[in-house]
Amino acid sequence: MTSPMTDSAPPALAPDIMGRGEYLGQGLSWERYEATPDWARTILAMESESNDRRDQPAVNEYAAVMRNGGWVFNGQPIVFSDKGHLIDGFQRLFACIQADTPFDTAIVYGVDAAAAHTIDQHARRSYQNVLESRGWRNVGAIVRVAAWLLRYRRGDVGMPPSKARSISWVRLDRFIADHPAIREGVDLAIRITHSSPVPAFAREIVAVIGCALGRKEDTIQFLKDLTPHEELSLSGNLRPGQALTLQARMMRSNGLPLPTLHAIALTLLAFDDHLCQRPAVTYEWKADFGDAPLRDDGRPSSWVGANVTQNIGLPTPESFPAELRPLPTTSKTSKTGIRISSFTVDAGALSKSATASPRVSYEQSERAPMDETALFDDQPGTLASNLRRLAAESPSTVSMKIVTVSPAKAQEWLSSFNYKNRRLQKTNVSSFVRDMRAGEWRLNGQPICFSTENRLINGQHRLEAVSEAGVDIDVLVMTGLADEAFATYDMQARKPVALNLPGDESDEAEDGKSAKKSLARTYEPVIEAAAKMLWRDENDGYRSGMRVTASEVRDTLKRHPKLVDGYQQARRMFHIASNGVMTYLIYVVMKEDPVIGQEFLDSLDTGANLSSNNPLLKARDTIIAARAKRSRLDASKNLKEVWRTYYAWRKKQPPAQKAIFDDEAAPEGEQSN
Repeated sequence: MTSPMTDSAPPALAPDIMGRGEYLGQGLSWERYEATPDWARTILAMESESNDRRDQPAVNEYAAVMRNGGWVFNGQPIVFSDKGHLIDGFQRLFACIQADTPFDTAIVYGVDAAAAHTIDQHARRSYQNVLESRGWRNVGAIVRVAAWLLRYRRGDVGMPPSKARSISWVRLDRFIADHPAIREGVDLAIRITHSSPVPAFAREIVAVIGCALGRKEDTIQFLKDLTPHEELSLSGNLRPGQALTLQARMMRSNGLPLPTLHAIALTLLAFDDHLCQRPAVTYEWKADFGDAPLRDDGRPSSWVGANVTQNIGLPTPESFPAELRPLPTTSKTSKTGIRISSFTVDAGALSKSATASPRVSYEQSERAPMDETALFDDQPGTLASNLRRLAAESPSTVSMKIVTVSPAKAQEWLSSFNYKNRRLQKTNVSSFVRDMRAGEWRLNGQPICFSTENRLINGQHRLEAVSEAGVDIDVLVMTGLADEAFATYDMQARKPVALNLPGDESDEAEDGKSAKKSLARTYEPVIEAAAKMLWRDENDGYRSGMRVTASEVRDTLKRHPKLVDGYQQARRMFHIASNGVMTYLIYVVMKEDPVIGQEFLDSLDTGANLSSNNPLLKARDTIIAARAKRSRLDASKNLKEVWRTYYAWRKKQPPAQKAIFDDEAAPEGEQSN
């Protein structure tokens, strides 16, 4: 692979702490560097808003790997702008300080600051992609079941994300390596069961348990009972799996829901009876949220300060493998979720095959930390052992160049070097294609990476987009990386689009001094979401499932600068829909008719003084009741339909009534511009 190299002199970089490294051309240079905690502190201190960029879960994950000797040089650089500002690498530098451990990294200097918003605008690589690259089947189900069993063992199944610790790739890899029954059981469930009224996730979990117990034949019979071909009757002599299947069918025919956790609990109980050769019963279970206050739907309205039963009372049957049982806790114990053997509910009864679950107290705190238990112990999984080995055998033949990639070259690289990679995500490719064709593609410091085994390990979506777009682009290309570095990319989520919105400098710090708090950091994700909805409106993006690029978000805001004006009012209407949906809706209705639009928004917000023929009277109650159940797409579509109906009704009102409405509009100064 070759590239045209320029002979012009490298530009001077502002901070002396940065080495220039090897000049690449187009104002860029790079070097390989061992970043120390002191160096990280110096760099972060130069950036006034670095703490606002901190993503603590990502920092925890990076720090755990660094601290345990598993950091791998994978070609993903720390990126500085042409003005000497850090534009990518904040989480790694925070992690270096937190772990108090240096790490080996690439550094790219001189990237155009205007390209900062295009960094990390790809879909996040997942642990499933790592398993796909190994040639595994059913990877989605394997990862889903493994993560659930880890959480079950930890005791936080059913808890909200803010109370449940995240699970690292390394931890998942270790757990799957230690429990081969996970892969065996998932494959068995998918092969044996078809068209069962019992959800697939529940079937996969019990299949894994059966394989872990060495009861494969019994497990196969139970799975077959969950997908019977013969007619079942209550009057027959049913096995537990058949009884559960009939029960699930009856629930479905009567329009009764069978939520996933509920299905798992019932399936665990039926499988326990099957293994213990007990007669079938009617299986029931009720979640135990302890003393947490409950909403009308039976879910907690708040978790703060509540004593909640471990795994919200999911049963741990007698037959459950010891190595998969919930870990003991020092918290006080209480009754578990309820297993009942008849239609008569005895709230205090405990089945002999369900064990008591301890309560866990949740105090008001930050998001739970990542689970670092057994990340790197004496018997690590495949990924952990590879990381440690690679860290010790850091590649020394790495090189980087700027390469002009043509469609023909992109296709050649894909054909020759793209093997054992993750599945291509078409929406990701199409978003890159639009940017390339629109001339919005930027040389942003993120390289396409090749291993020493001539394998493409990072960049297949960009190359596929070049081939499809039919245009040449300049990219950084790094060669000589370890093949296993593939598994180390994208440990943090995709960055939000940098919108450069105005901050709020009016806040006062606790000591009375003026403190510049960047309100923009808080509402940029909201404005990004609203801009994406507006772009999809204009480009039929909802129908085609398009992924909106960072450049398209920024272009939308340039064309619709007043979109941001609705944010403050949107915050007050969170009971109607999310801030992003409401910011979008406020802009749409106020742009169409400021007077009727403000009247509509005020009535939607408060519900006050609505006449009996006002279409908002019934619609508002329905909207609020469905608030937690709707997706962002459904919410935006529904609210736009309500606005159209209201607007058509309002335009038909007699002039005299219109005048009354206009007099009752929001006071001057409160309307959005």
